[in-house]
Amino acid sequence: MKIQLNGVPADTEAGTLRELLDTLPDLPEHYAVALNDEIIPKEKLSAAGLHEGDTVEVFSFMAGGAC
Repeated sequence: MKIQLNGVPADTEAGTLRELLDTLPDLPEHYAVALNDEIIPKEKLSAAGLHEGDTVEVFSFMAGGAC
């Protein structure tokens, strides 16, 4: 099926967010996931189904501060 992954068209056979994330080679240790602009808690990734045309955004956390 065709989805948008981090703003880029992508084809996937994953049926859930968890399955999709398991296929990503550079998934950071700490991340958040939005499905169609809704943040999905990590404990619900396996239950969050993917459908044709869905938009998935994976956000990583960065530390920083003022000098």
